[in-house]
Order: sequence, then C-alpha cells, then structure tokens
Amino acid sequence: MTSVRVLFDKMTEMYPVAAAYLSSEANIVHSPAFERAVVKVYAKSAKMLDQACHCAQNTG
Repeated sequence: MTSVRVLFDKMTEMYPVAAAYLSSEANIVHSPAFERAVVKVYAKSAKMLDQACHCAQNTG
C-alpha cells in the first residue's frame, strides 16, 4: 500500500485536480484509520525483514 500511496501522491503533483480523489482522506478510502494501520504494519514488517536479511548476510 505504501507504493500505491507514493504513486497517488505523484499523480496529484502531476494532476492537481486529482487530489480530491486520490488523497489519503478521499471518499474512496473507506477507513482512513485502517489504511494508516496497514501501512504501519507493512512498514514494520519490511524493516524486520531487512534486519533479518542483514543478520543472515553477516553470519554467512
């Protein structure tokens, strides 16, 4: 979801009229709190995976 948010943010830069439809608070977002929670979980999971890969590389 983070990559989608980045894509939407870039689209609103290129096409400001789309901001009302693509913002994180747009009506297409059923639950902004849920979207934020998913992004936080995904970001933490990615960080943990990066740390695990780093540890695996250093022990090998």
